[in-house]
Amino acid sequence: MALSAEQLDAIEVHVGGVGWSAYTALPAEQRLNLEKALRVHGREDLVAAAVLDDLAANAQRVKALEVGPIKIDFQASAPFWLSRAAQLRDRASRAEVVSPGSANPAPVIEPWGVG
Repeated sequence: MALSAEQLDAIEVHVGGVGWSAYTALPAEQRLNLEKALRVHGREDLVAAAVLDDLAANAQRVKALEVGPIKIDFQASAPFWLSRAAQLRDRASRAEVVSPGSANPAPVIEPWGVG
């Protein structure tokens, strides 16, 4: 799945507004294709920042997320999500966008978790 620069920019702008729920509502194959395309273009950080912004913005509505034994309290952790989103956006703005086939490696995404 090849994405044009305009499509990537549209994703960058709209993921935050559409939000995590719309992204997760995509069929698994479409999510994987989108993630692969974004990795190829070195744009994961911007999309991750938009998703985190969306989580933080919806903290009052979402309240908490429970997945098995893990519970994330968005109200308590909203400052963390906003801070992390800002860090990702800053790092992405300084990273060179790598075109497919370039000799330069794509930016490395560091693992992270809720503090």
